[in-house]
Amino acid sequence: MQLARITGESGDRRGAITLYRTLAGECRADLGPYDPRTLDAFEEMAWWISGSGR
Repeated sequence: MQLARITGESGDRRGAITLYRTLAGECRADLGPYDPRTLDAFEEMAWWISGSGR
């Protein structure tokens, strides 16, 4: 998750969203849809999509 956050903070919102989307899918597959790490990944992805990461 740190790589995705750093990517977004460096100005690459699309890159951050892509990384979070990948991470969220992998977490869901490996940990389940309600695991806190899965939910965190989806929440961070939504945050960057909403434009709050500007």
